Amino acid sequence: MKKLTAVSLTLVLACALAGCGADRLTSSVAPPSAAVPSSSAPQESSSAPASSSEKIDSAALLGEWSGNNVYTNEALGLRYVLPEGWVYASEEELLNLLGIVMDSELVDDRTKLALKLDESRVIYAMAAQDPAVGNNVQIVAEDLGSVVGGSMVDEAAYADIVADQQLKSTDTVTYTVGETYTTQLGGLDFLVLPVTTETSGVRAQQLMCLRKVGGRMLLVTVTTVDGTAPDTLEGGLSSFSAL
Repeated sequence: MKKLTAVSLTLVLACALAGCGADRLTSSVAPPSAAVPSSSAPQESSSAPASSSEKIDSAALLGEWSGNNVYTNEALGLRYVLPEGWVYASEEELLNLLGIVMDSELVDDRTKLALKLDESRVIYAMAAQDPAVGNNVQIVAEDLGSVVGGSMVDEAAYADIVADQQLKSTDTVTYTVGETYTTQLGGLDFLVLPVTTETSGVRAQQLMCLRKVGGRMLLVTVTTVDGTAPDTLEGGLSSFSAL
């Protein structure tokens, strides 16, 4: 079992999801197949992504992988194609980060799984990585009900919270936060917060893409640790498309 690099994963957890107690997760052992050609790509879904206020079933936030290299999340309106050579975390591994053991009952009854997930402040929806260097992509959703004034918190306010309160440089870690800007991911508007961190001689660059959906803040995060610009990373933002 290959493991996702803890350095880049920890950056997300420390910046936006402190308190979960997870610092690494293992990856799926299934190797990705070649990129799906356009003729065999999944058909467009008729379902639209949830609005910023429409509540989403928590289990639906997990999405699903098909063919070992295509991740689809209808609740969020996003599709992601895994590059060749990359690996991804299984649903069981992501749930383990939340202390949820995926027994046969939860596998068969998604309603019970949703109730379990409702108890969590955050949901890890997807994590994928290039195991050769550690560059990775993650999708996380945080329940804004746990944030003071959560119903009033939009993407800009959330970015300010992260930048002002959670990205605090220490004796061992230095954070640099860039100016926010707007981009499209899978045809949807996201506010992007660029972050650079340096610790123990390792420099990680990160794009935290924020979109409020279903009473949660969605974070699509691209992290590079090999000097590659995260906005040009193969397997990064360009690997997302609309459903």
